[in-house]
Amino acid sequence: MTGRRRHGGSAKWNAPGVTENSGFDEAAATAKGVTENSGFDEAAATAKWLELAPLLDRMMQRVGTDGEFGVASGSSLGGDDLASAPYQVSHAVRSCLMAATDHLHAAKVLVVDQGTVHVAAPSSLARGALETLSAAYWMLHPVSRDERVTRALRWHAQNMRDADKAVRARNLAGHLSLDDKLASLGK
Repeated sequence: MTGRRRHGGSAKWNAPGVTENSGFDEAAATAKGVTENSGFDEAAATAKWLELAPLLDRMMQRVGTDGEFGVASGSSLGGDDLASAPYQVSHAVRSCLMAATDHLHAAKVLVVDQGTVHVAAPSSLARGALETLSAAYWMLHPVSRDERVTRALRWHAQNMRDADKAVRARNLAGHLSLDDKLASLGK
């Protein structure tokens, strides 16, 4: 493989000016011989990663900041939240946004910051981001409030079922079983 070393299931940039721990170097990545497939524009991919990297860093900061994605009272989403309490539509959408951002930022850390291009990891991370962003879109897209609330409640219910499956056998302190959570809704 020209320009890259295979390393533990990943490809590592091995172009002039790039050392094992130097991270992603635009000039080195565009150096002659880095591209192994002439149908792929390595320079364009490098430029796109470098364009997106600071945006992904900023988004990661934003999703970790309390109150950054507030819901305006009187807005359509605010009305959805009132109709779906305690399982608000905005909470489900925000959770999807946070997970997608986390996935995309992890891909950026691997490819840009570490200069490592694993065979499947970036694609898996991108797919996870697309799936969770698609779920957010699916919840927000309907014109009807009833449908938006129904979809968000379906998302919350599936999330609770998945969480219960993941931790039920571990008997974690403070974990409410799915049955207990469902019973609390009737109170």
